[in-house]
Amino acid sequence: IAFSGGIDSSLLAKICQDLGKQVILMTVGFPGSHDIRFSADIAPRMGMEHRTLEIDSKDFKENLMQVRKTIKCNNTSHIENCIAYHYICMLARQNGLNIVLSANGCDELFCGYDGYRRVYSAGDKAIMKLMEEKIANEFTLMNEIANVVNPFGVTVRQPFLNSKFVEFTPETHQRHAESIFVRRSNLSHVFANFLPGGYWGQPLHSSVSRGSIGQKEQRKGALIMIVKS
Repeated sequence: IAFSGGIDSSLLAKICQDLGKQVILMTVGFPGSHDIRFSADIAPRMGMEHRTLEIDSKDFKENLMQVRKTIKCNNTSHIENCIAYHYICMLARQNGLNIVLSANGCDELFCGYDGYRRVYSAGDKAIMKLMEEKIANEFTLMNEIANVVNPFGVTVRQPFLNSKFVEFTPETHQRHAESIFVRRSNLSHVFANFLPGGYWGQPLHSSVSRGSIGQKEQRKGALIMIVKS
């Protein structure tokens, strides 16, 4: 499981564990990055194996260029996701794994973006339209990630984007439209029961795809390089 130690990836890991699956958590980032440190703290508390890969800045630019060439996309978020899963699947292959689970889709379905707050006053139709757009964007991203990681012989799956789950979540939202401001916090409270005391004082991050390359300050150089390339 692509793992940052945040709510989305931790929730996915816990679900898999409860289903009796053998779970190995995988984190990538630049040396000393927040995700590397934070995930290393959370993984033992969850009682799961944890593997990390520190990105070598020397070959980062070359890999980034290859990713951009593969997906032919100038969307910074898509590029960032794809380079993250390039390294995640490199780590998976090094550990003899051929399937990686991603928590992508949680933010889209559980109103994890400020955009949902901005359209809230426009009513259900506006909220559902935004959700549909974001889900469609995730499916496009899924295809791009698949193309990027194909050389590793690793398949990336996104359980939260399963068609039945995608259909179920908006229906639930429509029945409880007033809950948009608390849906994410409710998810957090459910997750709070999974870990022992001490965790809840830590800052929470979303899934590895949103922050796997490291802290914002450390990623800034990569993003500048993307824009300038």
